[in-house]
Amino acid sequence: MTLAAIDALEQPTAAKVAARTGLSKGNIDTYVAVLNAELGTTIVKEEAVYRIDSWGDLLKQEGVRKTLTSSV
Repeated sequence: MTLAAIDALEQPTAAKVAARTGLSKGNIDTYVAVLNAELGTTIVKEEAVYRIDSWGDLLKQEGVRKTLTSSV
């Protein structure tokens, strides 16, 4: 859900990702680090805004997007 929210939001900050997903704002950096380390994504944070540079080889972008829309 974290990845889907970052993808969907125009300016995905930790606060906006948390509001969109219901996850704790204080844990968003940890979730992003896990996505990068375990699933091969490349998500970077510039200032307070996250950016997806690569989805990696394990995740399909459309499937991730469906996760967010089906859980909201």
